[in-house]
Amino acid sequence: MRILVSESKSGRVRIDYDVGGRSETRMWEPAGNGILETTFNADGHILRQRLLRAEPAEVRRASDAFIAELAPDSVMHAEFEEVKLNKNCPKCGETGLRRYAEERSSSEMLPVMPIYACAACGTKSYLLTDEYLDYLVTNNREMFTQDELRELDGSRDKFMAELKGYIIRIFASKKILSIC
Repeated sequence: MRILVSESKSGRVRIDYDVGGRSETRMWEPAGNGILETTFNADGHILRQRLLRAEPAEVRRASDAFIAELAPDSVMHAEFEEVKLNKNCPKCGETGLRRYAEERSSSEMLPVMPIYACAACGTKSYLLTDEYLDYLVTNNREMFTQDELRELDGSRDKFMAELKGYIIRIFASKKILSIC
């Protein structure tokens, strides 16, 4: 396995690699009093995101531990580039959507959901993949009641569809557009 590693001047580390026949990118970036670790697919969609309780200066150590897990045949270094979302703004149609997390350095201001801002018109929008929603539910079971957990365990697809519907309505009420 070959991986590509790049580091920004601001201390963010990006690793591009293949897993299970698909390309992914994982990035670590200082965020307030921690490190934001985000995994993207080849189209720039967020698959997983978590805030690590570690000193922001530990970004390199976190990425090095991940490289060791991958046990690559070779590591190549490249110039750092932002992960680009392969979608257009739902309002103006322009390219250039930026993750809201790129605009925020405080961990208190980081959104749980993948929120984007358009560089052209400033509109906020979100992109919620099924994989990210599944990741959120699986890793936050303590946030659900026992009845909800029984429903989740009984009919996962129905539960996830209902939850996604609630999320869509919440964002619509805040006038945050969905990226299709």
